[in-house]
Amino acid sequence: MRRIWTLLVAVLLTGLLTATTVACTADESGAPTREAANGDTVNDADVEFAAELLRHDAESLLLVDTTLGRELDSELAAVVESTREELLLSIEEMAALLEEWGEEVPETARDHTNSHAEDEDDFHPWDDLAAAPQEEFQRVWIAEMTSRHQDAAALATTAAEDGLAVTERAAGVEAARSERAEELAALPIG
Repeated sequence: MRRIWTLLVAVLLTGLLTATTVACTADESGAPTREAANGDTVNDADVEFAAELLRHDAESLLLVDTTLGRELDSELAAVVESTREELLLSIEEMAALLEEWGEEVPETARDHTNSHAEDEDDFHPWDDLAAAPQEEFQRVWIAEMTSRHQDAAALATTAAEDGLAVTERAAGVEAARSERAEELAALPIG
């Protein structure tokens, strides 16, 4: 009889452990998780953050491109170049992360712009900015890029709260983009 009870307890414990393990395929919020191709445990918030930040930064590069061929104040010119480098690095990192996870790397506005498509419906939000007089251009450019950095920081804040695999990275993005927005807002231009 003792053997039957021991066997019964073992079966029940095995069932309980199996149920607990199955329940662990969701994060604390109940969002489903999965093992990515590289072995990371990810959820939809992780993938969404990487894809959205990649698209967002590609759009921000279009804004950076409006400075090409322009005479800029030296402080702004330095910020533009460091911003270009940071955005390119961020895009590369997010694309690599998505690939490592076995996720699709989304097309971006920059991909479309570089395809030389001649679609009449193409909308480039900063076309008018490119034609603006110098002082107005710099003032508006700073305001637009400050807003872009704030938006990226907000994306990162959400990912830091909801993601699993990107929590630390998102926190770093949030801090860096917030700092860059403050730096831009403090430039003595316009």
